[in-house]
Amino acid sequence: MSAFAGRNDQPTRGAPNAPSNVVPFRRRVWETPGGLVITEARPVHPLGSPRGKWAYATGDDGDGLPRGVWCRFSEGRDISVDGVHWRLLGVLPHVVHVEDHPASPARWRLVFHLSLQATARPGDRAVAFASRGEIRSGRWSNRLGVALAGDPAVVRAVGKAILAEAQRAGFPVGDAG
Repeated sequence: MSAFAGRNDQPTRGAPNAPSNVVPFRRRVWETPGGLVITEARPVHPLGSPRGKWAYATGDDGDGLPRGVWCRFSEGRDISVDGVHWRLLGVLPHVVHVEDHPASPARWRLVFHLSLQATARPGDRAVAFASRGEIRSGRWSNRLGVALAGDPAVVRAVGKAILAEAQRAGFPVGDAG
């Protein structure tokens, strides 16, 4: 079962255009027997990738999608719903806080406080620290106990989504670090 199993809204029965081998999951979102989470709906926040292949959802955008990083697939590749679908491929942690931290006496870097819990505060045990470089490389995931795919495209997309979400929340995400 998926990490999103406890977040079901009202499960739908016989959802339109749903392949026969999927289990209804959330409104417009299904989980296949193999554990893939798919949807016909486009996540609200595109990640500026070529051909609009990557986007993310925050879980509270009103789009009915679980929080995470999504990738678009077309018919002929994997399971599809009516020709095009989005597949959940990465967990998107919450950016709790960002602070300047001395990397050396002459240089400062940004440190991002990340958590899987929206209500976490800086200093909580559930908060992991990561630099911008660690976000880009995916090294933050082990600190939160999250399995991140080994595919570099997924790691890059999740890193972009974390930085985009931090910026959207008003935190600095400059080029330092």
